[in-house]
Amino acid sequence: MSWAWSSQSVQRANSSCTSSNRQVVMSDFQEKLFYLLELSKLIHGPKSAVALYRPFVNYTQKLLFAERVSVFIFNHKTEQLDLKLGTGIENGEISLPVTKGVVGFCWRNKAPLLVNDPSGHPDFFPEIDTKTKYKTECIASALIGTTENPFGVIQALNSISGRFEKYELDLLELVGHLLSCGLSALSTSSESHHFEIDDLNVKKQKERLEQKLISLALVETGGNKQKASGVLGLSKEGLRKAIKRKAS
Repeated sequence: MSWAWSSQSVQRANSSCTSSNRQVVMSDFQEKLFYLLELSKLIHGPKSAVALYRPFVNYTQKLLFAERVSVFIFNHKTEQLDLKLGTGIENGEISLPVTKGVVGFCWRNKAPLLVNDPSGHPDFFPEIDTKTKYKTECIASALIGTTENPFGVIQALNSISGRFEKYELDLLELVGHLLSCGLSALSTSSESHHFEIDDLNVKKQKERLEQKLISLALVETGGNKQKASGVLGLSKEGLRKAIKRKAS
């Protein structure tokens, strides 16, 4: 996964910003970190899938400044992608064959997809807009889970800026990994008996989140470990140990 708001993005922002504007950039960065960290807390012992989906939809909507966010889970009986929760859409209102839509493309290819011109994309499925009386202008979709252990797809629609950027797709991909950790934790419940738990995979996903956040914080602060630890709320020693783990 490549993080597009790495050095080039930050350098461009810093070169064109006054010191007060840089504070705004940092505030936006810290806000995104806050949402990601809040999501990471939700994956520990969720009581139900719905209790997990709702905050993920809400936080992801804020994280990406999207009008709508939806969670689709693969139904092994019907071999379709069922909408479990979405902004402005009722549960069960949409079920898609895996051969249809950007959601289907994401599922079939086990890869994220960014579409800023849906009308010109071969996998766009306009019938959903007709059914929900909504106009889709841009789409970001990412897998929930890994290629080896996928659960479904999380999708964001219509950025308030008019288009989604690559770094936002990267963020959505990370959200998908976090959500899969929560779903894995639900594997012993009756409502999610078809989810296969993989403790090692969950641990790796948590470590991946930690290292991505550290990398982002270091890039955003120009490599200043003290500022980075302040952004992440870590002690200097904690950050040093985390960086050492990252390098090993």
